[in-house]
Amino acid sequence: AYITFPVENPAIALELKFIVYHKLFNDMWKLSTAFHTYSTELKRCIQFLNEEYPHLGSLLDIDIYKAEKEWLLWLSNKGIRTTYTQQSKHYGPYKSNTNVANQFRSFYENLLRLTDHREEWVKDKWDVRELNERYGINYNLS
Repeated sequence: AYITFPVENPAIALELKFIVYHKLFNDMWKLSTAFHTYSTELKRCIQFLNEEYPHLGSLLDIDIYKAEKEWLLWLSNKGIRTTYTQQSKHYGPYKSNTNVANQFRSFYENLLRLTDHREEWVKDKWDVRELNERYGINYNLS
């Protein structure tokens, strides 16, 4: 089995490969997750990017709010369900997005998180290894 990245833009292909690599080798995904669950959703994201954003330089260059609306419309036009209704004991029925509807934003946010080049103090989540390297702040290795 293979995971393919048939993106027309090689830079986008590298970004998607980086996300998948990071998820696999940091034990966030199992192999079965990458090859079965996300491979279909990844193919859809790639098809969407090839059709709607063929000349995009990076996923991070995209206006995610606009692109997410286009993504949901694109999925609907392909006959792919984007919402489902759940029943809450306390609140009654409510609508939620399907996994595939959330996937495009997930890829974007994962790449954003993995390539955040802001000053460490500015980030919402700090990497203590980075704080140690730059400022000498000690931390417990465990």
